[in-house]
Amino acid sequence: MSKIEQKHPKALYTLFATEMWERFSYYGMRAILTLYLAATLVEGGFGLDREKALAVYAVFTGMVYLTPILGGWVADKFFGKRKTVYIGALIMASGQFLLALSAFGARWGWDLDKRMLIFNLGLAILIVGNGFFKPNISTIVGDFYDNNSALKDSAFNIFYMGINVGAILGPFIAGTLGETVFWGWGYFSAGIGMLLSLLWMRIHEWTLEDKGLPPGETGKHVLGAKDWIEVVIYAVAFTVATVLIVLGWRRLPEQVTSRIISWGFGILIIGIAYVIVRGLDSDGTWKKKVYIIAAVVLAVLLAKEIHLFEAMSLTVKKYLTIAVIVLFLTGLVMMLRSKHTGWSRMGVIITLAFFNVFFWAGFEQAGGTFNLFADQNTNRKLPSFWVPDFLSGISLKTWGIITGIFFLLWVVKTYVTIYFDDYNEKLWRKLGKAGLHGTLTFGFLALWVFFASGPKIPASWFQNVNPFAILIFAPLFSVMWIKLDALGLNPRTPIKFALGLFLGTVAFLVMTVAAHRADQGILVSPLWLVAVYVILTLGELMLSPIGLSMITKLADAKMVSVVMGLWMASFAAGNYLAGMLESMMKTINKLGLHIGLYPFIALAMFVSGMIIIALSPLLNRAMKGIH
Repeated sequence: MSKIEQKHPKALYTLFATEMWERFSYYGMRAILTLYLAATLVEGGFGLDREKALAVYAVFTGMVYLTPILGGWVADKFFGKRKTVYIGALIMASGQFLLALSAFGARWGWDLDKRMLIFNLGLAILIVGNGFFKPNISTIVGDFYDNNSALKDSAFNIFYMGINVGAILGPFIAGTLGETVFWGWGYFSAGIGMLLSLLWMRIHEWTLEDKGLPPGETGKHVLGAKDWIEVVIYAVAFTVATVLIVLGWRRLPEQVTSRIISWGFGILIIGIAYVIVRGLDSDGTWKKKVYIIAAVVLAVLLAKEIHLFEAMSLTVKKYLTIAVIVLFLTGLVMMLRSKHTGWSRMGVIITLAFFNVFFWAGFEQAGGTFNLFADQNTNRKLPSFWVPDFLSGISLKTWGIITGIFFLLWVVKTYVTIYFDDYNEKLWRKLGKAGLHGTLTFGFLALWVFFASGPKIPASWFQNVNPFAILIFAPLFSVMWIKLDALGLNPRTPIKFALGLFLGTVAFLVMTVAAHRADQGILVSPLWLVAVYVILTLGELMLSPIGLSMITKLADAKMVSVVMGLWMASFAAGNYLAGMLESMMKTINKLGLHIGLYPFIALAMFVSGMIIIALSPLLNRAMKGIH
């Protein structure tokens, strides 16, 4: 490792905080999404039943991870990563404020259809903005590190901590405001968080050096006035275009919208294939491969148009499904065994992306069935206990203010040591210690007073268990990978993925027991959900930050953002599946396979992990020197 790489660049911490505030915005909104949809009209919600609320959650969280494919391509071809992040931030802020407006409309006497329209517009705009923001912020991090550096995995674990600091603050602030004050204030605070994300990156943009600039531009570290005019114009244009598309969509018959979705998805597949194949095959053979892929996709779409699949018998459908699986696996093995480095590495990405879907289909129960389980099946009323009179005599607000002052002191010390080269090290070390000790001491007293009163905790707070666990375990994992690498014992990426899936299996076996107790009419202990979240977090740390690092290592430099978008598409499939699984299980049970949601997810994760273990020798060879 070179001397330059002995410590992380300032840019990592700029991107850390930018992503932190964006994740505050997203997770704050997500923490109350299903609760808001299921809340009664009297409570300011929409009064949707469980299945419909989960379906909205499925479509939204799925699309949020699908649009990064477009955002990655736009950044690579037109705006550059940095400008695309700014455009996405502005768009998402407007989306959050529209969600707030849909809630405040209930207090202003708006009819349900008008509120639902504004709500849907907000979600659609958030989806588009996230597509611009999400893939590009991650790839800028990767630009600062050499592919085979163990420090790169460490950097992504630190970056991942930023994501989870935001994921803690979001449910605590936006979730609490939404559940205990009013839904609109929860969404409004999420919009403020998005603006803070944009401002932080703008103020500290100089630390990004020449990374993430528009294609062909060099020699500057900060975007100029002309660039910012373009950012605002494009953000407004994309927002208005999204509104017009949603309004037009509502006027179309369901048959037409279904056809547009099918053909749009098919064209998207052909487009992705074109970008990847042409990028990997520079000898002109790419045309034949793209034509074959296009022909297959068009044949499927035409068969759907003439209702060919509906006319098939169940036996024919089974054999056709088997044939498709065999063809997919054959093509995958051919890619993995290819002598062409780009193709073999792409085979690894596609393989792990496929199994990534199964992990996130389970993990993303957090904002769906887990959230409703916390609200309806968990005993959230904590027992009261003794607290000294001199502590209880001081209001919780006062304790919070004192804690906040010391925390701010620690934050300022951290800021100075990161961004300033010339400072009084001795003085700031003392101030930092005072800030940290004061935060821990008065924070502990504030929590003692709060929990001693026997409060009923908001359901959205359970989603904080995951990011809290990441803050505890992510630094340990970051150090662990470096130590294991030094000893020559660092597991290869496929093995890490398999271990993550096995931990997910354990988590859903625990959840199966908790759900069984709840089915007997028992309000279960909150520790069941806490245990599940912690185990899933360990699996996530095995899989998610390593996946981000893997993309920046294995993807061809010319299309790293597009491939990152493709990786995000696997999250899209997992998120969508997460919201739809409960209703899908009813269909599966009707077919004779009587199994509950949680044991089904446990089984799927276990089988996926075993398959990756079996494929690991082939995957390792296909990575061609990348660990």
